[in-house]
Amino acid sequence: MDAFIKVCVIETLIGNRPNNHFNKLGWKNVIKAFNNLFGRNYQYRQLKNKWSSLKKDWELWNTLIGKETGLGWDPMRQTINASNEWWDKKLKVCFVYSLNLFD
Repeated sequence: MDAFIKVCVIETLIGNRPNNHFNKLGWKNVIKAFNNLFGRNYQYRQLKNKWSSLKKDWELWNTLIGKETGLGWDPMRQTINASNEWWDKKLKVCFVYSLNLFD
């Protein structure tokens, strides 16, 4: 996943993602670079699905964290270190978000 994100960041920085989506050249470069890294032959649809999945994950992360401060990170559990009250509130947000995915 890190390699995919790095390839996407490079294409974004060189201007091949002018809006919310990669342009044709951007996707062509993402596919080529990713396949060269791993010696595979992933197609556009496979990498586009990965992009869409990561975007949904980011949207959820952004909904949970937003502009909140004072949170920590638990490296052992790979999760946010916060109070039980905070988690109770955010789990409700997560539940509502997951319901919207199926609309």
